[in-house]
Amino acid sequence: MFGCIVEGKDSFTLTGSVKDGNWKVISFEFNWEGDIIGEKPLGNRIALDVRDLNGKILITGDKNGEFWVSLTGEWEATLGEGAETAIQLLNDGILVGGSSTGVPLLPS
Repeated sequence: MFGCIVEGKDSFTLTGSVKDGNWKVISFEFNWEGDIIGEKPLGNRIALDVRDLNGKILITGDKNGEFWVSLTGEWEATLGEGAETAIQLLNDGILVGGSSTGVPLLPS
């Protein structure tokens, strides 16, 4: 499942979910000619929304049945049973939406 493309000076990174037995989030780095120059597994989970946050990858989704949010390489949080399905970038933070135990949830 496609997530997001983050553009860099010499390359771009595509991040999303791949099902290879289990779901995994993987980032693929490409040069501007379209050749894969790197691959980085980000764990066994499902990315349901991925955004570029100032050149860093913000991922939200499902991690072992829990509502999960991560700024790759910086921090990660699980917010109880459920799954995250949407991200809204704000001037002073982020707002994520999804459900926890069947109830809509909007932590910010």
